[in-house]
Amino acid sequence: MLQLLATVFVAELVVMLVLPSVLPAEAPPALAGLVDALLLSGAVALVSLPLANAANRCAKVVEQELRQRTEESEHARRELEIYRRAIEHHALVAITDEAGRVLQANAKLCEALGLPRERVLGSEGLVLGCGLHPREFWDAMEARIRANEVWQAEIKELGPDGQLHHRLTTVVPFEAEGALRRIVVQSDVSEARNAAAHFREMAQRLEKISSQLPGVVYQFRLRHDGSSHFPYASEGIRQIYGLAPADVREDATPVFGVLHPEDLDRVRARILESARDLTQWRDEYRVVHADGRVRWVMGSSVPEREHDGAVLWHGFITDITERRLEQEALERAKETAERAARVKSEFLAAMSHEIRTPMNGVLGFTNLLLDTPLDEEQTEFVRTIEGSGHALLSILDDVLDLSKIEAGALTLERTDFEPRRAVEEVGVLLASRAQERGLELVTSVSPEVPECVRGDPGRVRQVLLNLVGNAVKFTERGGVTVRIGGQPPAEMEIEVADTGIGRVEDLLGKKVALVQFTPSHWMLDYAIDNSALLAPQKKALRNNLVFVGADEGTPGVRAMFESGAVQAAVLWDPDASLALRKPGAHVVFSTSTATSLVYDGIVCDSRVVAQHPEVVQRLVAGWFEGVGLAEADAGKAIDALTATEPSFADLEKKEGREFIAGLFKSIKWTDLDDNVRILGLNTGDGGDFARVYSEAGKVWRANGGIADPSVPPIPPMAAVDTRFVEALVAKKPEAKAEAAKPEFTFDPKERQAVVTPKAAPVLTKPVAVFFASGSGKLDRNAQRILDDQVAPLVQSMGNAYISVEGNTDVKGSAATNRRLSQERAQAVVDYLVANYAFDRARFNVAGNGPDKPVCSEPGEECLERNRRTDVAVYAR
Repeated sequence: MLQLLATVFVAELVVMLVLPSVLPAEAPPALAGLVDALLLSGAVALVSLPLANAANRCAKVVEQELRQRTEESEHARRELEIYRRAIEHHALVAITDEAGRVLQANAKLCEALGLPRERVLGSEGLVLGCGLHPREFWDAMEARIRANEVWQAEIKELGPDGQLHHRLTTVVPFEAEGALRRIVVQSDVSEARNAAAHFREMAQRLEKISSQLPGVVYQFRLRHDGSSHFPYASEGIRQIYGLAPADVREDATPVFGVLHPEDLDRVRARILESARDLTQWRDEYRVVHADGRVRWVMGSSVPEREHDGAVLWHGFITDITERRLEQEALERAKETAERAARVKSEFLAAMSHEIRTPMNGVLGFTNLLLDTPLDEEQTEFVRTIEGSGHALLSILDDVLDLSKIEAGALTLERTDFEPRRAVEEVGVLLASRAQERGLELVTSVSPEVPECVRGDPGRVRQVLLNLVGNAVKFTERGGVTVRIGGQPPAEMEIEVADTGIGRVEDLLGKKVALVQFTPSHWMLDYAIDNSALLAPQKKALRNNLVFVGADEGTPGVRAMFESGAVQAAVLWDPDASLALRKPGAHVVFSTSTATSLVYDGIVCDSRVVAQHPEVVQRLVAGWFEGVGLAEADAGKAIDALTATEPSFADLEKKEGREFIAGLFKSIKWTDLDDNVRILGLNTGDGGDFARVYSEAGKVWRANGGIADPSVPPIPPMAAVDTRFVEALVAKKPEAKAEAAKPEFTFDPKERQAVVTPKAAPVLTKPVAVFFASGSGKLDRNAQRILDDQVAPLVQSMGNAYISVEGNTDVKGSAATNRRLSQERAQAVVDYLVANYAFDRARFNVAGNGPDKPVCSEPGEECLERNRRTDVAVYAR
C-alpha cells in the first residue's frame, strides 16, 4: 500500500512539473482547469506523503513494542510457572484469613499434614498455632502480622508420622477484597537440623575421646600459598605446645615459634617432603615452653591433597620426654659397660700367660709327686689335688677364652682329631649327671662323617660341653641327643637337641597320643586354642589326636610312641599316680587331696575280659572277692584287695588296715547310660566323684578307650557288658555264661563285624546337645560336644542319635517352639555337614518338628512342654 502511494505521488509530481511547460500559452479553459486540478492534487500529495511516512514509522514502533511486551509477558509467565512449581514441590504454601482458616493450600502442604485437600481447606489451626511452642510465641507472631510486618521463625511440629519436624516459616500479611490475608510459606529443615545435631554430637564425642589421649589429636593444613593452620586441635595441644586450639585455628605460626631452634628447619623440611610425596610424616623434636622447660615430642600423621591444591594431615603428637631420658640413660650405661668390659678383657687377656704358668706348674709337680712312693691315703690326696687342678684349669680356660674373644686375641688351632672320639668323651663326662636327673644321653655319629678331620679339638669339646651341659641342666624329663652329620668332606654339623618344652605348632601333621580327659588333654586343648595356628590347622591337629583310654594311662601313651604308632606324645605324670609309673597297672587309687586326676575307681569293660584274662582273674580273686566279703569279714576283704594291687599293700603298711577297711564303707555303684558301671572309692570324707565318672563315661562312649589307632573302634552300645559285672558281684553263673557269648567277646576277628553290621541300629542312648535359652545358634560348648562325641560316632559307627535340647521362652508359645526346634536341629546338621563333609541326606529330624506337632492344647501342662524343645537328629 505504501509503495502504491509513493508511485502515485511520483507520477503526480512529474505531471505537475512537466505539463505547464508543454501546454500552449492560450490553452482552452477546460484544459487549464484540468491542469489546475492536477497541480492541486500534486500539492496535496506533497503534504500527504510526509504524513504517510510518519504514520508508517509509528505503526512499526507500535508493532515492535507489542512484540517485545508479548515476549516479556511470556518470559514472565514461564518464570512464574517455574516459581510456582518450585513452591509447589519444595515448600509448604497456604493462604489463610485473619482467623487462621485455610483458604488455599498446595499439594506439598496437604502431603505434610497427611490430609486430603478438601480436609485442609477451611480448617483452622492446622498451619499455624499447633507447633510445640508456648502461647507467648504465637502472640508475638500475631503482633508482628497485625503491624503489617513480615514474620519469620523456625517452628517445631510433630508430623503425622510421629516424628519431630523443624520448619522454617515465613508469614506475609496482605489485603484482598478489603480483608486481611496471610501467605504462609514453610520449608522443612529437619534433615539439616538433625545433621547439625549429629555433627555436634560427633564433635563432642571426638573431643571427649581425644581429651583422654596422652597428647594432641589434630588436623594440619598447608595452603597453596605456603601458609598453614590447624583446622582442628584437641585440648591436649595445651600440654604439648602451651597453646590453645583457638590460637592456631587460622595460623600455625605460634606452633613453629615454640620449636627448638636446632629442630625447626628439619621439622619444616620433613613437612614439605611429606606434602610433596604424600607420604606419612613422622618426627621427633623438642618444644621450648614459656617457662623454659624443654620437652621431647613425637608426631605422626597421614597427608591427603585437597581440590584447591592444599595438603591436609590427620595425626597426633605425644610427649616422649621420659622415654628419651630413659633411652639416653641406657645409652650412657651401655657405653660405660662396654668400656668396663673392654678394660676387663684386656686385663684378663694380658694375664692369661701369668695365670696358666703357675697352674701348669702345680699340675706338673703333682704328676711328679705321683711317681714317688706314697701310701694309699697320700695317693688319694694327690689325685684329689690333680683332679681339682684340672677342673680349675678348665674353668680358667673358659674364662680366659671368653676374654680373648672379647679382646679379639683368640686364635684357633688347626690339627687333626677324631670327631667321634670328641663326642664320646663329652658323653662320658656328662653321663653321670644325666643319669642323676633321670635323663637319657644319646650320642649319634652319621656313617658319612670321616674318621679324622682338621680343626681345633679343644674348642669343639669346649662348645659341646657347654651345649650338652646346659641341655642336661635345664631338661626336666626325656633326654638329650648329640648328633654329628653334615656334607663331607667340606662341612661337619654337630647338633645338640633336648626334649624341652614342645610347641603345639610342632605337632601339626603328626599323630599325637595322649590320655583323654586328663590334664594332658586339657593342657593340649588349651594350647591348641591359644596357638598361632589357623582354624583349619587347629582342626587338622585335633583330627590327628589318638586318645588312649584311662585304663592304659601314661604307659599306654609311652608304649604307642615307642612302637612308632604315633609320631608325638603328650604326657603329664601326676605326683600321686603311682600306678601309672609302672607298666601293666590296672587299679589306680588316689586320695581326694592328691594332685592327680586319674579315675578313682575301675572301669569294667568286656574287652578287658577277652583280651586280658589274667587281669580278670586277679579282679575276681581279689577286688570283687573283697567287695563280696566286706560286710561279712572285713579282714578277708582287705587281704583280697592288697593281694590285687601292691600299691594297696603299701597303703596298708603306711596307713594301717583301718584305712583300707574305711574304703569299703564308701563304695558306690554309678550307672552311666547303662553302658559303664564304675566301682567308686573315696576316703570317707564325703567327696563325690561324679565328674570323674561322667568323664570316664565320655571316654568309653566316644571311642571305647582303644589306644591302638590301627584297631577299629568298638560301638559304645557293645563296648561294655554290664551283665558280666553283675555276675561277678552276684556270683550268678548263668549271667556269667550269658555274658561270655561271642557277641560280647570282641577278639580281633570279630571287631570288624561289630563296626560294620548289616543293619546298624540307632543308639538307644542319645548324646545331648544344649542350646542357650531362646537361641538357635550353636555355642562353643555345643560345638565341642558335636566334635568330641557325635562326629566320632558318625565316623566310626555310621549312625548317631542327637538330642537337641534347650529352653524356648516363658510364654510357652507353640510357634516359638516349632521355630527354635527347626533352627536348632538345622544348626546341628549344618555344623556336622560343614565341618566333617557328611552327606546331608544321612540326617533326619524328629520330635517337635514337621512329623510331630508341638502341644497346642490349652492349659499350663501344654505350655510347660512348649517352653523346652524336644527334638532329635538321627544320623544313619
